[in-house]
Amino acid sequence: MSSCLFHPLTQRVPPVAPRVVALFALLPSILTPQLLGREQADILKLFCKPLTIKKAFRTARSNRNDQRAREQETRKRKADSLAELSAYLPQLKLSTAYITGSRSDDILRERVNVFAKNRVYLTVYQTLINLAGPIQNYRIARQETYIAQLDELLNNDKIHWEVERDFITLWKLTHKHPYIAATKEAASSLLALEKNRMHIGLRELPGALASQARFADDRRTVARYTDDIGEAWTNMQTSVAHEVPEPLSENNTLIFVDEAIIFGAEHDLDFYVAKAKQYRKELQIKAEEIKREQIREELYTKSYLPSVSAYVQLDRGGLISWFSPIGVRGGTIERRKAPLWQLGVEFNWEFDGLANAHKAVGAQAAVAKAIAERNDTFRTIKREVENGYAQMGRQLTDLDAAERTLIAAEQIYAKEEARAALGLLSAPELDAARQSIEGARFAYTEAKSDAALASRELLYKCGYPNITDATCATV
Repeated sequence: MSSCLFHPLTQRVPPVAPRVVALFALLPSILTPQLLGREQADILKLFCKPLTIKKAFRTARSNRNDQRAREQETRKRKADSLAELSAYLPQLKLSTAYITGSRSDDILRERVNVFAKNRVYLTVYQTLINLAGPIQNYRIARQETYIAQLDELLNNDKIHWEVERDFITLWKLTHKHPYIAATKEAASSLLALEKNRMHIGLRELPGALASQARFADDRRTVARYTDDIGEAWTNMQTSVAHEVPEPLSENNTLIFVDEAIIFGAEHDLDFYVAKAKQYRKELQIKAEEIKREQIREELYTKSYLPSVSAYVQLDRGGLISWFSPIGVRGGTIERRKAPLWQLGVEFNWEFDGLANAHKAVGAQAAVAKAIAERNDTFRTIKREVENGYAQMGRQLTDLDAAERTLIAAEQIYAKEEARAALGLLSAPELDAARQSIEGARFAYTEAKSDAALASRELLYKCGYPNITDATCATV
């Protein structure tokens, strides 16, 4: 058997690798596999303050363009509603006109009238009663503002969940370092052992092929890990819309994960369904849409009612006239000013056929449509909550099994260490045992992370209710 079947375990580092991956690639000759992950974390802590979930969420809210766009939409809707309300404020109109003209009599050619006048108008209008117009338009615009605010909160929930998901996923993969290091060490020990066996003729082709297959699988595990953690860093940076150079906070994340698991196991399905019905922004948006269409129906129904306005008008103009009597050459010029005050009440009533009546029928249909959509949305949300609750139950079961497996693996590894201390276990066998225990530890961490994510995703599907009796429910 040729030794070309065995090659050193290679590592593929992306062109722009995260710091933990870069350190893992640069320091294998300095750090032992058991201390690799811990030493990397200590080195990173010298340069950066650990990143918490709360800080990551605040960064995402500040940097995400989708959140900024919704904030500006809310601002626009508020301005639109105030613009509609301003119709009830006094309306001022100032205008000026210069009028000139002449008149001649073709029969009595000696009589001519010439006048010139500069007039200034100032009019103040004040709406007194208008049952179909400004107030309904303001209420419609106000409903649009509420919908925009709820859409902003809905997007905020989405950002909240994406940050939690990517943060916990990245944290989970960073805990895979010891297992990857143990896998690397076990593969190297296996490589040396198989080479020695081949040289002394103790290994035949089938055994060599089996060892080659295991070596290739270990190599694939390390390479996939490099890709996975690189992708996790990229996803995290995308979620917060910012570079994430600092390490993750270990203690803060552990508390967050533990509280999420405890909270998820404490409540039943009815609790989550009730919270979803109360806090899901989609249902609240549908409720506001129903109110908006009802107000629009009221607007069209009352459009045939009259409106009453009061007004004050000042007409101040200068008049210059030329008067020439019959048979007299020349004439007189008269200058006079004619200020005019007017105070009145204006009564308006408009009938536009049946257009508004048809619009009212259309608004009624829009109300019925919004109610149907709200009911469908609730059924969809309820199904999402039921699926999320079932998924959380499965993850909690997997966590219990992973914990029991870890306890058994710890006991087995303790016995293997004792045997190695007595010289009853070879170095490659001890490395294989170390790989097995690190695999069990990571499996437990993975199950714990997945259970916490299932609990948080269920809360996301409930609209992230503001539950004050559990700190894991808020960020």
